[in-house]
Order: sequence, then structure tokens, then C-alpha cells
Amino acid sequence: MKIYSTPSGEPSPVASPKSHPLCVKIADVLRELRVERGFTMYEIEQRSDVSREMIRRVEGFLTKPTFDLVARICGVLRVSVATVVAMAEARL
Repeated sequence: MKIYSTPSGEPSPVASPKSHPLCVKIADVLRELRVERGFTMYEIEQRSDVSREMIRRVEGFLTKPTFDLVARICGVLRVSVATVVAMAEARL
């Protein structure tokens, strides 16, 4: 797996074909919930302190989401991380 630096200098794991399918489904669920609840990426950015670029990368599965990032987005969407994981697992 290649590691790239984020603007803050932290390593950013890039999705690879060997990535766990659950990570892909979590990203799908987050995107669907965001759209379903009428949030733009900008609104999520403003309320979660997660950049739009990072949200775009997660939703496009260009970057694996960290637990912290998922928890921040879930907080804005008013859904628990456990619910998002359960929804993602149901799609496997």
C-alpha cells in the first residue's frame, strides 16, 4: 500500500485492491446518508472539521477512512458509527 502525506503532513493510506470490502461499504453508506439527509460536502466540512477534499476522497474511496473521520461525519449526520458499520456489513 502506498502512503501519501496529507496537507497536515500525516500519512494518508490510499485504497488498494486488497482493501477490506467493509471499508468500501462504509464509504458508500456515508455518502448515501449525506445525500439522503440533504447535506453538501461543504456543510459536512463546516460542521465536522473534515475538509471537503478528504470527504471527496473517502466517498470516492481514494483514501481509507479513519475511525476519527467516520465518527466526525457520523456526528454531523446524527447516526452512530455502529449503525453505519451495521448498514455497511448488511451490504457485504
